[in-house]
Amino acid sequence: MRSLTEFLTESKKSYEYRIKYVGDFTKEKQEILKNILAKFNPQSYGSIKTTPVMKCPYDFPNFENESVSSMDVVLEYPASIHQVMELAASKGCDVDRLKMLDKRFLDSVDAEDAAKEHDGALLDNQALPEQNKEQKDASDAYGNSFQNVVKDMETREYEIAGGKTPKATFNTDTEDKSKSPVGN
Repeated sequence: MRSLTEFLTESKKSYEYRIKYVGDFTKEKQEILKNILAKFNPQSYGSIKTTPVMKCPYDFPNFENESVSSMDVVLEYPASIHQVMELAASKGCDVDRLKMLDKRFLDSVDAEDAAKEHDGALLDNQALPEQNKEQKDASDAYGNSFQNVVKDMETREYEIAGGKTPKATFNTDTEDKSKSPVGN
């Protein structure tokens, strides 16, 4: 049987996040963020990557003409995104400029976006081969199948309890077309 320490060592898990900051991500702000994340035993910090200035930065729709800096971080303990934001606000960071996202979520979004990125037709070969006789017969049978159903419905006879009712007469059924079937 394994001891508790062996079990805990084997079940060690790491939690990956991506932290994004819109605007100037100064060394001071980076240190504040690292001090906040120290509670969660950071295993590693990725290098900071900065995008060019964008008219409307992705993930920050309230800002215009700003660059976005991002950093990947691996933590030993799970961090609640709201908790990190609250700690950042208490240290004086503008939390509107800060986003922390789970790396698994980002990977799933990226995979979904990659699946959607398709230009043009889904078929590589635009020209389809000519139909053979069997395909044409199947197409005609399918296309005309509703007509057979309608013909069957016209010729069906139904038995109704109480016998057949007489056919209704209308004012157009009389020769002078003046007599109403309801009455005069």
